[in-house]
Amino acid sequence: MPRVIKINLSDHTLDINIRKCDYEQFDFSEIESFVRALTGTREYQFNAIKDIMIYLWGGGYKDLNDLAKKCYRKPAIQHRFQSRENLLHRLPLANRLSGVVHMATGTGKSYVMFAVAYLSIVMGKVNRVLVLGPSSTVIERGLRGKFKDLLYGNKGRRLQEKLPAKYRSIAVNLLDENQPIVDNSIVIENINSIWYKDRNSI
Repeated sequence: MPRVIKINLSDHTLDINIRKCDYEQFDFSEIESFVRALTGTREYQFNAIKDIMIYLWGGGYKDLNDLAKKCYRKPAIQHRFQSRENLLHRLPLANRLSGVVHMATGTGKSYVMFAVAYLSIVMGKVNRVLVLGPSSTVIERGLRGKFKDLLYGNKGRRLQEKLPAKYRSIAVNLLDENQPIVDNSIVIENINSIWYKDRNSI
């Protein structure tokens, strides 16, 4: 009978070094008040958003390969993969600033997704963001509802007041596959929408 080995996910996480940040490229302090207001007392959400934004825009990492090389010194990762080459060989999208954020059900993944998408647009890091969910219209509608409230509702207006003035006037559109995808847009769809490229604007 094969032996089952349990692993602690935290021991195998590729940790972001938030000190590896070029402040001329990205300064988290500009958006810290916004992120604090969005996440409240949920420190794990705040830290997730901060880590992701620094990883993507701080200039400290070239790609996922670069991050993995720097994290290989963790004993659990060395024990599991045996060599750095073996670790790097198993990475998906290794030549991109890619990654996976693990958060348990009900811990607010949608707020993290919103913050990264919205802030990346208003700070001029990207022109458009595509948010793909599972093939569930229920999840898609729920996610769209949260994003709509955070963009256009009372909570969204209060959040925008926490941003520097230069970012407050940037309007962000919330679109779906049936609308022309213009700049400064967040598009929310389920995964099925990308299979039929002749039927939608994505």
